[in-house]
Formats: sequence, C-alpha cells, structure tokens
Amino acid sequence: ESLRLETVTCKALHEVGITHVTHLMAMERKELAERFDDVLLRLDQALGEAFEMIHPVSFETVPRVEQAFAGPVKQLEVIQKATRHLLVELCQCLERRQVGARRIIWRAERSDLPAVQETCSLSRPSRNAGHLWSLLVPHVERSNMGFGIERIVLSAWPFVPLPLRQDEVWTTKAPAFSPGEELGQLIDTLTARLGRGGVVRAESVATHIPEQAFRMITATNATGGAGESEVSLPDRPSLLFLPPHPVRAVSLVVEGPPSQITWNRRTFRVVAAIGPERIGAKWWQEKKRERSNAMGAAESGTRDYFQVADEAGQWWWVFRVLETGQWFMHGRWV
Repeated sequence: ESLRLETVTCKALHEVGITHVTHLMAMERKELAERFDDVLLRLDQALGEAFEMIHPVSFETVPRVEQAFAGPVKQLEVIQKATRHLLVELCQCLERRQVGARRIIWRAERSDLPAVQETCSLSRPSRNAGHLWSLLVPHVERSNMGFGIERIVLSAWPFVPLPLRQDEVWTTKAPAFSPGEELGQLIDTLTARLGRGGVVRAESVATHIPEQAFRMITATNATGGAGESEVSLPDRPSLLFLPPHPVRAVSLVVEGPPSQITWNRRTFRVVAAIGPERIGAKWWQEKKRERSNAMGAAESGTRDYFQVADEAGQWWWVFRVLETGQWFMHGRWV
C-alpha cells in the first residue's frame, strides 16, 4: 500500500504472503515482472531509480511591501509620503498578479511602543491607489506615533482575482469606471466616515417566512457578495411592515378573503382579492405558540395570505392566522 499499488495487486500479494516492501526487494525482478506489471515501476520510484514527475502545491504569498527608516520618524508628512509610496508599489504588485484587495493592512513599528496596526476593509476588490489612499489616510493621521516610527509595512489580505481592463489611449476624457466600481468606492468612503456599522446591505436568507427572508450585514463584509436565497418566492410587496400590524377584518366567506379592513382608524372596502397563499410556521416553533405580543402570535401560527385592493386601487398584503383567526397587515405595493 505504501508503494501506491493498485488494490487488486495488493490483494494478490497478500494472498501469497508478501506483506512488506522488504519482501518485494528480496524477490527476483524477473519473477515480479512476469506476475505484476506495476510493482517494479513503483518500487524503482520509491528507491529513486525511476523518474517521476512531481507537481508541487504552490502557496499564494500575501502581497506585502515595507520601508524601514534610518531612525525613528515622527513627522506626519514623512509618514504619509512613505505610506503613499508603498501603496503605489502594493497596487503595482496586485496588478501584476491580476488580483484586487479586499482589505488593506497598515502596520507601523514604533521605537518605544508595540506596533500599531490599522485596517481598511473594502466592499469590492480594488487596486486603485488613489481610492485606497483616501481610505487609509485618516487612519494614518490619527495613529499614535509614540517617539517615532521605525518601519512601515503595508499588505493586502484577503485578495481575489481582478482581471485587467482595456483602457482608452487616445482620449481626453477621464478613465471610465464601471458602475460596480463607482458604487464600491462610494460605499468604502461612507464606511470610512460613518464606521463599519453605519453602512449596511441586505442579504437574502433561504427561508419561507417573509420577514426572515433577509438580514442586514455590513456593506464591507469581506466574505463576498450578497448571498442569493435558494427559495424562489412569488410576488412580494415592495414595502414590508415589520412587525405585521394587527387589523380588524370582516370576511363574508369562511376562510376566504376579507371584504372590509379597518387599520389605523381607517376603514376601506376590498374590491379585489387574490389568494390564499398558505405559509406554515417553522416546525420547531410548534411548542412556542403561547405568546402575548402581536408579533409572536403572527410568527407562531399558520398564515393564509391575500393580495387585496381597495377602492382607490391600492394593493395590500394581509394574512389571517388560522389558529387564532386574527388578521394582520404585512405590506403594500407602491
């Protein structure tokens, strides 16, 4: 087995009492060649007597540049100039690899204190030195330099493939940016000013419960783009009320759509209805149906949804909880 022989060959060798490599080496090569085709080749490869192509695993090194000073430096202008020069070198390294950075790490080794490290996360991969500098410079300016900085290290991790893009040569216009790149730069700039929790985006979640079909995450989440839900949902209102609002409804047909709805001290007549669409509760919540608040009552039961239109032509999304008979307003189309 250690010689990487076929299973059939190993089984045949075991049957005749050959269980170790030393047993094979003690046998005549002519006898082995007559009975087993691949044993001699594997044996020679193990002993270094036969050529074998090896494909080594190459590990990606982290793009990294650094600059050491002759002595501790406290002047902010010098630190900024050195950092910007390193940033240009780092972007050139990223371009040679055809990758873009999702996070830039700036590390300054101080003479009297432990090293200080600042991180800039990006919403989209980038190797635009100007954009990266606009995000990094506030971190550099507010860093405590102590009695001086002796070394600056700039690295990009993680990084993802970012192929080269054809630019126009004979033009006087500014280089064109893709809409995604412009949006990414805007998100990065707002995040740098408002903080990581100040800019969020919606990410879809694979669930049949409407109000749980998304979650809010930071826009500069380095794990990737927005996830796509595996649940294919039908038409949903453009405005969803969270939590669903309790309403009073009158229904002329048992388990049918409402004919009149009273909500926020306003009563309107239903002139058209589509449904029902039944959405069941999560099976593990069957034992948690005794809740006192409205959201709990709506969450724990089985729902029958209806799309209803009022006299003004406005479409609403309402549902009835089968276990309690209570009606809720969940959204509307705008």
